Amino acid sequence: MQKIDLLGMSLTDYTLKEAQGIAERYLRGGVCNSIVFLSAKMLVGAGINRMQKQWLEDVDLIAWSDAEILKKAGVTSKARIHDVENREFLKSYLKTLAKSGQTIYLLSDSESELEQFRQDLFHLRGDLRIIGEMVVEEDVTDYDAVVNALNIVAPKVIISKMAYDRLEVMMTNYRKYLNAEVWIAMNDQMNLNEERRNLLRVLADRWYHMLLYKHVEEYEQKKENENVKSSSGE
Repeated sequence: MQKIDLLGMSLTDYTLKEAQGIAERYLRGGVCNSIVFLSAKMLVGAGINRMQKQWLEDVDLIAWSDAEILKKAGVTSKARIHDVENREFLKSYLKTLAKSGQTIYLLSDSESELEQFRQDLFHLRGDLRIIGEMVVEEDVTDYDAVVNALNIVAPKVIISKMAYDRLEVMMTNYRKYLNAEVWIAMNDQMNLNEERRNLLRVLADRWYHMLLYKHVEEYEQKKENENVKSSSGE
C-alpha cells in the first residue's frame, strides 16, 4: 500500500494482492462498494473541479487505466507498473466473478459502445455471467428509473463504461440506493482490447496525458514554492 498525493488529492495505491483481497471482500460487504479505474482525463478534471476531486477521494478502491498515470503519481515499483500495464487486477477480478458465478449488469452510453463493451469483456473472460445491460442516454438527468431497473434485476456486480462526469453524478447520488455489492466503473476512453484500438481515442488519451503532466508539474512547483516560503519564514 502506498499513499499518493496527486494534484492535491489523497489517493491510495494498493499492491495487486491487496487490491484482490479488498475487492473480493466487497462481494460480501452488504453495501455497494465502488471500484473506479482512473484515466488522465478524469484526473485533469479533478484537478480543476473540487466536486470531482472529492468524488475520487471518496471512491472505495482506486485502479488505474494505464501505467503512465501511475508513474506520474510517483509509483516506481516495476512490479506495480507491470501489473497495471497488463491489467492484472481487472483480469483476476473478472476471473473471480466468473468462477464464483456472480451476476453482472452492464451500463454504457450508447448501443454501439455497449456492444463493444460486452465483446471486450468476453474477450478478457468468456464465462462471465452477464444477466442484463442498459444504455444510459446522455440526456438523462433523473437516474431514479435506472436505479429501479437495476434493483429489480438485483445483480451482484455492476460494470459501467461511460463518460466520467455522468458517472460521478450517478455514483455520488445514487450508489447508496443500489442493491448490488460492487460497482466497477471504467471511463469511456479505457481500451479493454489491444487488438481493437481507436485512433481518435488514442490521440485524445495522449492529449490528456500531456495536460496531466502539465498540471502535475505546476502543482509540484507551487508546493515547492510554498515550502520555500514557509522555511524562510515569509
